Amino acid sequence: TCMAKGSYTEVVTCECGVELSRTPDKEIPVNPENHTGNNTTTREDVVDATCMATGSYTEVVTCECGVELSRTPDKEIPVNPENHTGNNTTTRENVVAPTCTADGSYDQVVTCECGVEIDRRKVTESALGHDFGAWARISEPTCTEAGEEKRTCARCGEPETRPVDALGHDWTAWETVTPATRESEGLERRICYRCATVETRAIPMLAGVKDRKVQFVVSDNMHYLVHLDEYDYLIQSKTTPAIYWFSDKPLTFEVVPHHDFDFDGYTVLVNQVELAPNGDGTFTLPAGTDFAMVSIAPVQNLPAIDGINGDTDGVCSYCGKTHPTHIWGRLVALIHAILYFFAHLFGKM
Repeated sequence: TCMAKGSYTEVVTCECGVELSRTPDKEIPVNPENHTGNNTTTREDVVDATCMATGSYTEVVTCECGVELSRTPDKEIPVNPENHTGNNTTTRENVVAPTCTADGSYDQVVTCECGVEIDRRKVTESALGHDFGAWARISEPTCTEAGEEKRTCARCGEPETRPVDALGHDWTAWETVTPATRESEGLERRICYRCATVETRAIPMLAGVKDRKVQFVVSDNMHYLVHLDEYDYLIQSKTTPAIYWFSDKPLTFEVVPHHDFDFDGYTVLVNQVELAPNGDGTFTLPAGTDFAMVSIAPVQNLPAIDGINGDTDGVCSYCGKTHPTHIWGRLVALIHAILYFFAHLFGKM
């Protein structure tokens, strides 16, 4: 064959029919034209069949010796319904459109030109979000109340509001209504230019030593005016008012009688210790005294009581009281005059 040598047995026979000799395994050379039949069939120039058209190819038969035995072109391949052409159409089904606030969805369907649905999948579309217009003022803010603005979605009509911060007061400067003193707080105020609201606050009492005070006590049913700094304090009989003094400096005060009676002077005791007057008749309470009880008593000039300052009946023009000394004044004055006369007389002797 084309692939192997052949063999034979050579037999020599006489014409008489007698076999003269027999030689086995005589060799026959390879015959390249005698193909074995163990052939291979292949395809060349293949055009695949699709769902829409037949295909084709060239059939080639080759012996195992490698010799091409035949070549047949344009062999037909039947239509293949599974081999789609790729000329597809994509469509949407079951469409749910997205809104401003909700996602949408649809089925994406791929169909071959042969009409077979090749693919189907769910597709989600995100919510669109609102398409708001510009903010519009619907109420103006005041000093204390917030205002409001509004805008509307052009797509769905949904409104949205937001507050506008309150303006806050536009205050004037603080002005004093009542000044502070050492005895009481003061008061000041300010006014809003915008809404006329009035705000007040206390002015602290004048600075000084906290809780330092002086208490004046009078005697003999008398009235006194105590001049303390720029203030006058009326100290009445049978009362013990407390005058608060908020200063760490020495306290100078003056005592003035508030009756129509005449007295030579006043004895001032501070915590039961006599306080000497200053040269101008005032009294000074030393610094560092946290509390002082000041007692004031008159020193009477009895001989001069009659008719002094126009007093003829011993009645106080301020309070209408009769001074106790008026009842006995003339008798005491007479006795005093007699004693004074004898003392003067014997003094000359």
